[in-house]
Amino acid sequence: MGYTVLIFEDDITVFRSLLINIDWSRLDVTNHLTANNVPDGRLLFEKNNIDLAICDIEVIGGTGLDLLKWARENKYKAEFVFLTNYAEFLYAQDALKLGGNDYILKTEPMDVIESAIERSISRIKINNNHSPSGNYEYPEQVAAENAHLKDCNPLEISVDAYWEEWKWCFLNFEKIKLLDDIKSFFQKAKTIIPVNSSFLTLFHYDFINNTYKLLNDFDIPPNVMFDDELLSDLYKKATVSVLDMVRWLNHFIDKAIACLDEKKPNDTIIEKAKSYIQENYTNDINRQNIARVLAINSDYLSRLFNKQVGISIPEYVTGMRIERAKQLMSMNMLVSNISTAVGITNFSYFSRIFKKYTGMSPREYKKSLSV
Repeated sequence: MGYTVLIFEDDITVFRSLLINIDWSRLDVTNHLTANNVPDGRLLFEKNNIDLAICDIEVIGGTGLDLLKWARENKYKAEFVFLTNYAEFLYAQDALKLGGNDYILKTEPMDVIESAIERSISRIKINNNHSPSGNYEYPEQVAAENAHLKDCNPLEISVDAYWEEWKWCFLNFEKIKLLDDIKSFFQKAKTIIPVNSSFLTLFHYDFINNTYKLLNDFDIPPNVMFDDELLSDLYKKATVSVLDMVRWLNHFIDKAIACLDEKKPNDTIIEKAKSYIQENYTNDINRQNIARVLAINSDYLSRLFNKQVGISIPEYVTGMRIERAKQLMSMNMLVSNISTAVGITNFSYFSRIFKKYTGMSPREYKKSLSV
């Protein structure tokens, strides 16, 4: 006799999609029940030995959280997997705090959803001595792991509290800094609560949700993140440990940055860089100065400038200084003063660079103007 699954969902298309696309026979699931409201869900629990409930957050006249709370209060031991459109920290927190076992977004690929169901079936087998639909014991350690979530301040351990800084890292292609900041975040979290699978699940979905919002700002659809087999494999294991999470983050961040790199309004960046150079070429100026003002990564700015303008930033700055020097010479300024006026304090160096750009020394060029 196989396992019994309740699909607690008020969208018939989602229900049908799950029935068609999940390999239930491989998971040893032989009985499917469905309900779209809390009273019907309760009735099915009372009349059937349900092993696993797959729940939406919002259903007719209630929520999947209501059904989970009722089930736990009435000592039903079924696994609960939430399949929802709500990628919100507090929903995930409530689900796990009440003893839910997984929290999956409906936008995820079907193989990710199937993997979550498979994990629950595996836990059922372990707790039920490998026998379907028996009176197995709900693992109390899950409730114990999640109990700490009751009183903690979500802002202390949520992605939202750090997102502006992490968003800056995404937009400036600072992958190493972003990963280091997240590792520090995990270290800080360990001083507040256990960084276990429950915590990692909350982090996982909050981080994904914020990243998808960022991608959406640049009209990048979330499904571009799904066409990567390695990323999908790492996703399935991400909540097992911090190390697994970092492995997933390493690849996920790479993918997101690559998408942003294709969409970011590069022309605006270059125009701002040029304007800054024009206003400050008489000072000590370099790509680090410019990048700091524009709040972007200096290496990225350098690559982008070369690509868009066709020359490097130092070449562009020097070219602007030489053009200004030529203007000053036409105004009859002393050659000895022009070098400093355009931001080059070493006259010998100025003379070499000027000749390289014009084919004449500064004095030869000035003399040519009077001919």
